[in-house]
Amino acid sequence: MKMKKTIIFISAGFITLYYSFIRNPEIMLIQQSEAYTDIVAKNFPLTKYGKIKWWNENKFVLKNKYQIPKPDPDGNYNIVIWDGNNGFKTMPVGSTLFSLGTNDLYCFSVIDSERNCIEKNIFMEIENWENGKTMIRIGNDEIIQSPQK
Repeated sequence: MKMKKTIIFISAGFITLYYSFIRNPEIMLIQQSEAYTDIVAKNFPLTKYGKIKWWNENKFVLKNKYQIPKPDPDGNYNIVIWDGNNGFKTMPVGSTLFSLGTNDLYCFSVIDSERNCIEKNIFMEIENWENGKTMIRIGNDEIIQSPQK
């Protein structure tokens, strides 16, 4: 009986480790409009620590590969990383007057398909702040990072 509990405990530890730290995020879509960038990703880190770590490790890759962020003339930008794990959906057709479901979808104009919407679930938001500081918002938490020198 002790062996069974030990195996379950170790298995649960590995699963938690995988979902917290080892997941390999995949960028599914990038949509840019002036200083605003939407990124749809799947397999994104689940923890606040993992999300901040991913941003710090990948912000230069995003800059070099996708030219993100694209600041406005005043240096302002906003990046939203959306949850794409549930895939793209089609906006319902017909009257949505009494439908709350359509309020939970965010659609992308860069996709030339009816399946161009995702559920409104934000992993994190990144925007510049005064004096070159970066503000990272994860849920209700806001983390301010000073510029790297």
